[in-house]
Amino acid sequence: MLDTSRFDIPRFLTRLPLFGDLDTPEIERIAAGCTLRRLERGDMVFRVGEPCEHFHVVVMGQVKLFVISPGGQEKVIELVGQGQSFAEALVFLGRPCLVNAQTLADSLLLTVQRARPSSPRSGATTASRCACSPACRAGCTGWCTTCRPTRCRTACSA
Repeated sequence: MLDTSRFDIPRFLTRLPLFGDLDTPEIERIAAGCTLRRLERGDMVFRVGEPCEHFHVVVMGQVKLFVISPGGQEKVIELVGQGQSFAEALVFLGRPCLVNAQTLADSLLLTVQRARPSSPRSGATTASRCACSPACRAGCTGWCTTCRPTRCRTACSA
């Protein structure tokens, strides 16, 4: 498997469509909240109902997103492969996990932590606000569901 000690998280992030247009300081800030997770085949990434504080990008391997029907049958929602991300919408909305995620092979995941709002005086920005979000323009009370996460461009500087 990949030597994670030499894995360049900022470079990997710039190759993802979600972060491709961000400048270097923004990428570095987001990379600081990322971790690499090695999982074996069959390991659970998360379960329905758990808080969704991270989204994930498959660096290597494959992840199955699924639910269990009331009758006890497994229903596969999506298979996520190398370079694909999952759970980002739930992170940005601040909602709990709606599906289960389980590895189908030994996998390496890049886990991106949900940005925490910062003080307006700190000058810091989060990667989870965006100028197209009416909630953000109204005072940074919501997560943008319209586009990819970007720096808040309003006076609130959150």
